[in-house]
Amino acid sequence: MMLLPPPTTEPAVKKDAAAEDDERATATATPSPVDTKLLPTIPEKRGSRQLTVNTSSSSLSVVEDKKRGGRLNAGNSRNGSNSQLSGTRSGSKSSGSNERQRKKEAAVKTATQKSVLRSKMVFFMFLLTVAAVAGALLYTLLRRTEESFAKSQFQSIARRALTDCSSIVKRKRLSMESMAAVMSQTFHNASEWPFVTMKGYEPIVDVLSRSGSHDNMGFAPIVQAGEEQSNWEDFAYDYFDTRISNDGWPNTTGINKFGRGIWRMKKTENGTVRIHDNDEVTLDQELLTPIIQCCVDNPGDKILLFNLYSERARRETMNGIIECSKTMRQSIGQSQEHLHESCWAMTEFVRIVRFNQVQASSSIMFAPIYPADSPWEVSGFILSPLVWYEIFENVFSDVTQGVHCVLTHHRDEIDGHRHHIDESFTFTIRNGHVESITKTEKDTVHDNDEYDILRVSGNLTSYQEASGWYSLTIVPTDEFIDSYATNNPRNATIAAVSVMLLITILFFFYDFFVRREFYERAQVLKAKRTFIRYVSHEVRTPLNAVIMGLNIIQDEEKDTERSQLIQEIQNSANAAVNVLNEVLQYDKIESDSLDLEINLVDIWELSTKLLDEFKASATNKKIQLKIEYDIDLPGDVEAGKVSRLDEVPARIRNLRVLGDTPKIQQVLRNLLSNAIKFSEDLIVLTISYSAKSMTDKKGGRSRRSSVFMEKIMLKNGEEIQATPGGYFQLNVRDNGVGMNEDQLLRLFGEGVQFNANDLQAGKGSGLGLFIARNLVLKHKGNLSASSEGIGKGSNFKLQLPLYQHNVISTIEENGNNGEEECVSESSSNYERHLRILVVDDVASNRKLLCRLLERAGHRCDMAENGEMAVKVVQENMTTSGGDEGLYDCVLMDYEMPVLNGPNACEQIRDLGCDVFIVGVTGNTLNDDVEYFKAKGANAVLPKPVNLKALGDLFVEYGL
Repeated sequence: MMLLPPPTTEPAVKKDAAAEDDERATATATPSPVDTKLLPTIPEKRGSRQLTVNTSSSSLSVVEDKKRGGRLNAGNSRNGSNSQLSGTRSGSKSSGSNERQRKKEAAVKTATQKSVLRSKMVFFMFLLTVAAVAGALLYTLLRRTEESFAKSQFQSIARRALTDCSSIVKRKRLSMESMAAVMSQTFHNASEWPFVTMKGYEPIVDVLSRSGSHDNMGFAPIVQAGEEQSNWEDFAYDYFDTRISNDGWPNTTGINKFGRGIWRMKKTENGTVRIHDNDEVTLDQELLTPIIQCCVDNPGDKILLFNLYSERARRETMNGIIECSKTMRQSIGQSQEHLHESCWAMTEFVRIVRFNQVQASSSIMFAPIYPADSPWEVSGFILSPLVWYEIFENVFSDVTQGVHCVLTHHRDEIDGHRHHIDESFTFTIRNGHVESITKTEKDTVHDNDEYDILRVSGNLTSYQEASGWYSLTIVPTDEFIDSYATNNPRNATIAAVSVMLLITILFFFYDFFVRREFYERAQVLKAKRTFIRYVSHEVRTPLNAVIMGLNIIQDEEKDTERSQLIQEIQNSANAAVNVLNEVLQYDKIESDSLDLEINLVDIWELSTKLLDEFKASATNKKIQLKIEYDIDLPGDVEAGKVSRLDEVPARIRNLRVLGDTPKIQQVLRNLLSNAIKFSEDLIVLTISYSAKSMTDKKGGRSRRSSVFMEKIMLKNGEEIQATPGGYFQLNVRDNGVGMNEDQLLRLFGEGVQFNANDLQAGKGSGLGLFIARNLVLKHKGNLSASSEGIGKGSNFKLQLPLYQHNVISTIEENGNNGEEECVSESSSNYERHLRILVVDDVASNRKLLCRLLERAGHRCDMAENGEMAVKVVQENMTTSGGDEGLYDCVLMDYEMPVLNGPNACEQIRDLGCDVFIVGVTGNTLNDDVEYFKAKGANAVLPKPVNLKALGDLFVEYGL
């Protein structure tokens, strides 16, 4: 064994004065080893090279790294007889590189934060845009909904109004025809006419008018101009005198400024005045139709004796009725039944003076009177005014706003040829009342062309050749549509947009607080992992020396009692290591970084061997360990309980678990050790198989799980095709302390330790079952527990899926088909002696490890830090190993002063050296291991060093 001197002594290779001055300057700039050792090293990304080697003209050959791909460039030229390290190695150059790396990482972090901030702002603007668009769409939708409702309401109101108007006109006509029939039967002899008046006229009209929705109905006989006119005037005034004396009519009844007689209106220079209708105009017209009975609620009205025939519209309407009657008499003959029903008529729009109308926007309906004995002769008329605005106010409710009722009179005028003439008035309804009446040229008046589609039209009367017909068109206005508008769309839009904005703000607040919480958790996790790394390193390092020293002492100790004492001490040390391993596995599970190295596991053989291992422990505690096999094969004669593994059908034993062998061993060991720890005198182990899938429901139909196949790459590079083939189950049942329901619920939690007063005193970290269950879940299996209560024992059930497999491809022709033996014996027969460089800053660790390796036949050199290791490897390469040969392996510690292990690996690789490097460290977190490998280590082993595991690596890597 060769112990290399510390850096302050003269190195093995001579150096010139300049080189020595450089090294002194470097040593001055190098930080204290104590400072580096006390604090855990945080892995850094590999930066630029920190070491440059100048060698002589002879070139170095580089052997390709078997597992990592090696280095392809090797030659370095030699500039002089003496080799030297340029730069400051781990000093100022390393610090400068680290500083640049930190600045680079800080720049990347700043850029990332700015990018995230920009993304947030863009997302915020996007949400605002979405809120605005959604608000506009919602407002439009609700507004259109209100408009749609308003339009549907208008359609309903308009149709009802049209129906009501038509009904009123019809009832008026029927009541007038009824009165005409009464007159016809009362004065049935045509010779009596026109000298007739009906006694009780007003009461009869009162009854009929109420059924006909009007209160005015007049009677006008046909009087011939000339002598008959004069005689009829005397008859009329005699009738008036009777009413004055008997009924209290005014003394001025039937008397105008011109005196007594039938009268008409005449336009003069002084305006329109009443004149006696007995001039040449009267004689030319030949007929007069003076009103003699009228006005139920206004006796003695000055309308009496007005000659209806003197006004054009009325005259044309009555002439039409007379002509209609003649035509009907000629076509029907003397049988004139219901003749009068076909010849009623209405005037065009006229102005009714007695109502002080400004515009001629009313109509008068005429019904002819035929004496019963002479039905072919028209002897007089029953007339009634239709005041349209009264009708419209009657049919529209008080809440109706903004409706146009366009009333149109249609008639044909024959003047050599037929002309169609229309006349229209528009009645504007507001609050159920006619606000304005406008004469229009068109048949519609509205504010918006889009309302044309909403118009409701219909005929109020049928076509009459004598007078034409009336139609009604009802259209809405903006006012009507707006009357159904509310603030709901605006309020709903404001509320919706406010909610969206609030959600957006809450989202950003949530994002802020969640990010802060994640940051705090990350800081806590970082601190915890730093603490775990620190504790792991600081505990494993002295334990490494303890365990190696115990191994050496135990091998040399001959006294049995002392050997047993040493074994107990070693077991305690191993227990401490196991606790550390559990803490590290817990950290991996918590950070979701626990990976499985998948291979085909012979679970039957593995479980049987582990059971054999624990038989001695059970025997020492006087516990009976009973093993049973229960194979579920429906319809198979081999199915049932067997006592030995070789009795299990071969096709079942050939099924494998796809998993990580060491981790499955860990689960099984945990279950068995717990059973032995807490049991009193009996443990029953039941190994069973079921052909059902683990996903089958309890009591469901049994089915073979061969419906799909999966290609899987194993750890050794083989690719297999796996088909589900049921599941393996291990039941571990003991008669120990048991558990209650609350404890069962908490059993698989983190760090669970139950009360020792409940007979459940145990040792350990409390993480065993938590880790075991997570390992089982990683294997897509299940781990559960049951107990009947305290003192009644427990039952743990482990289930793992089984697979049939076929090898598709393999890397090594003579491989083991993907199966790993439970306990590898590859290193036990390892006989090659290697030259190994042991690098560790703790002298005891270096010495003890070298002694163990030398006992195994290896040759060892030592270096106390990474810088010295780089120097020694460089000298070894320069001299081609000398008499001793090149190094076969370097065992490199992680945390060392001057230059740590990963950076030393990096500089060794930069030399072009492909020596096999094994990291030996107390930092066993995944990040540390991967960082070590990224810097150039071929493999990493945890402290304390296991020589068997090291030997396995030598075999695996072909050393």
